[in-house]
Amino acid sequence: MSVKIVQLNTENLFLLATTKENSSTDIPLSPKSSDKTTELAWAIKDMDPDILLLCEVGGRESLDLFNGAYLGDQYISTLIKGNSDRGIELGYLIHKRLNLKVQHFTHKKRVIGTTPDGESLYFSRDLGELRFFDKSDGDNKNPKLIILHSHLKSKWDRTGLDPLGKKQRTLEVEAIVQVFLNLQTNFPQTPIIVAGDLNGLAHRFNGEEEFQSIFSKTELQDVLEFLNLPENLRTTFVHFEKDTPPIGQQLDYVFFSPQLAAFINKENSGIYRFKNPDGSPRPTPQSTFERYALPSDHYPVVLTLNSL
Repeated sequence: MSVKIVQLNTENLFLLATTKENSSTDIPLSPKSSDKTTELAWAIKDMDPDILLLCEVGGRESLDLFNGAYLGDQYISTLIKGNSDRGIELGYLIHKRLNLKVQHFTHKKRVIGTTPDGESLYFSRDLGELRFFDKSDGDNKNPKLIILHSHLKSKWDRTGLDPLGKKQRTLEVEAIVQVFLNLQTNFPQTPIIVAGDLNGLAHRFNGEEEFQSIFSKTELQDVLEFLNLPENLRTTFVHFEKDTPPIGQQLDYVFFSPQLAAFINKENSGIYRFKNPDGSPRPTPQSTFERYALPSDHYPVVLTLNSL
């Protein structure tokens, strides 16, 4: 049974007329346009994933509306509201053809550190955990696959207390690593995937220091590194600053544990590039206007396994 897994930041998949009930901040959140939502759905249909890991979903109603109205209700959806004060959630779509059952756990109440005043700190959004089982496993004791999925703290620091969000992001990475190691101990035969929008450069070499515990404490490997893509071809987000050329960055990742390496379909893994209606790839944006014209400001990362 082959399995295609896609990590995708949807760029504010709010499909309701109002988002007040999802947000506790005064930052305006506009519904995603019908045109961009349609194009996003077309890209998902083109990729045809079995497991879709989504960031920036505007709540369960938006996820279900997207699945039903734009994807033909081909997926089973699951979403647990996390800690985001902007209402941007982690959501999951599991294709109905996937002959596995799934359990969804949240780590939103896990304490990852404390403030100087002794207050508890938590994931800025959540760490989602999906466990997949054979339908014949009545006790759900032997997962065939575990996926940890996150959307780490951005580099936007509204408080002025954590420049570039680095302290919070470091704590989140260390917590993910600990959860991964605990799962590895409890389920030594189960392959584990760690994925998400990490809002930083989580490279083994020349990466930002808050991510180095991934490489020093685990054997996880980034699928794009596994494919031997040079760093300049790993762009999943294009950043723009005034009077400077576009800066390509890899912010989105799919890491996998070693036992999956032999099963990776290299031809059908990597970065998905959005396409024109005729099927030709759309060029990398050279301006914020061109980036906004894409279905999302992030490119999806795809990991295809020949069997599971």
